[in-house]
Amino acid sequence: MKSAELVMPSSNDQYLDDRDRRLLDILRSNARTPVTVLARVLNLSRTAVRHRMDRLERQGAIVAYTIKGKAAMMPVQALLTVTLNNASCAQLKAEVGHLLEVRKIWSVAGDVDTFVLLEAATIEDVRRVAQVVGTSRHVRRASTHIVLDQVLNR
Repeated sequence: MKSAELVMPSSNDQYLDDRDRRLLDILRSNARTPVTVLARVLNLSRTAVRHRMDRLERQGAIVAYTIKGKAAMMPVQALLTVTLNNASCAQLKAEVGHLLEVRKIWSVAGDVDTFVLLEAATIEDVRRVAQVVGTSRHVRRASTHIVLDQVLNR
């Protein structure tokens, strides 16, 4: 499979479902992911994956066969510090772990119970997901910290 140029749609694009978003996310990470792997990860047939990819090409979400533009840009990252409301990280994960923008959830010791790493295409997407996490019935308090720059990565 060739690599794919992805023009990431905004969060209010109605034609994308969760599987479309996951498909685009996988292709953004590795545009040469074989259709058989995509099918297994998405729990779809290879034919269904090809149909989705063809539709996304027709709709302009996949434009060509190289990555550039918005898709190649670094995503907006945010760390949420979360104080839980008599709940566990596993309960929080069960409630918000399906959101594609939720990349990692850590259980921590200290003033807060949990760190949640969000990655999204836009600040508005981060704000939307942070609102969902922050209003979870398991969350007493959440604070959003937008990552401005990565100064060390080992």
